[in-house]
Amino acid sequence: MKLGRLLVDSGRYKEALDIVQDIKTKNLTDALILDYYFIHKEAFSGLSFYTMVKNSKSDYDLLYTKYKDSLSEKLANSSSENLALLEKKYRDNRELEKALVINSKRLQVLKIGNRNYSMVTFERSLLFQLKNDIENQKKYLILSAISDIRSNVKDNASLTELAMILYSENDIDRAHNFITFSMEDAKFYNSPLRFVNISNILPAITNAYETRSYEQKSKLKNFIILISLLSIVLLMVITYIFKQNKKLSAAKNKLNTANNELSRLNTELNFTNEDLSRLYQLLSESNHIKEHYIATFLNLYSEYIDKLDIYRKLVTKYIVTNKTNELLELTKSKQVIDTELRVFYKNSYNL
Repeated sequence: MKLGRLLVDSGRYKEALDIVQDIKTKNLTDALILDYYFIHKEAFSGLSFYTMVKNSKSDYDLLYTKYKDSLSEKLANSSSENLALLEKKYRDNRELEKALVINSKRLQVLKIGNRNYSMVTFERSLLFQLKNDIENQKKYLILSAISDIRSNVKDNASLTELAMILYSENDIDRAHNFITFSMEDAKFYNSPLRFVNISNILPAITNAYETRSYEQKSKLKNFIILISLLSIVLLMVITYIFKQNKKLSAAKNKLNTANNELSRLNTELNFTNEDLSRLYQLLSESNHIKEHYIATFLNLYSEYIDKLDIYRKLVTKYIVTNKTNELLELTKSKQVIDTELRVFYKNSYNL
């Protein structure tokens, strides 16, 4: 009976049935008869689920129902196994809310890290799958997988289902990691059933992962080529900028030298301008003095001509009138000279 339970748990349904078919049920204790019905129920449930032949599936369903009902009659209503049967009944009839209530009762007494906790949370994920609630389905698959890992259970289905969901969501990396992890567990546990399940989706996930890896490598290669080209261009630009900076620095030095020379010339020019201004001022003053002196000279010269003319007329008058004595007295007198001296001194003072 223990060997049959081990075989059915590992997915070897036909072998499990072969082991227990010769057992006489009338010789079994109540505990063993429960194991007997449980082995048949699980075996026919698995065969019904995985068979591809419709007629065989119907036969397996009838046998599953027969042994499930027999097992249910032997179990107490509040037992965990009976609750599991009742939940599956509601699930099969698509009475999902009732099934969730039963599942919650089962889950209340369990803790994560226990084999039963892994099974109950996995069955809860099936209910949310039927409700099309993907997020809660993933949540309970994750809890089931964590519990399997903590309890060191290698016969796990939750991680495989989770990998399928992640693959459908295009989360290729995690889907590949999870399906690879599940495959390693299946190899360790040596479960043909798990190998079949995983083999159905492993190629698709692996191909998607390899395709994505190839695309990433191609993109990476293109990026490396692009970065290399950009690096060459950048190096050329840096070299060009460096040369231009050298030229600019040389031109700047020349410009500074030219500016210094220009400043020096400008200073000299300022001094020259000041000298020119001073010379211009002196020339202006000199011209003004020259003009003044010329004007004064011309004025005096004109006055002397007039005075000479007057004197000439006076002399002529005295001669014509035969006033020689008066003329002699006039020439002896210094009055005219004194008058002219005063005018001379006055003009000299004004100059």
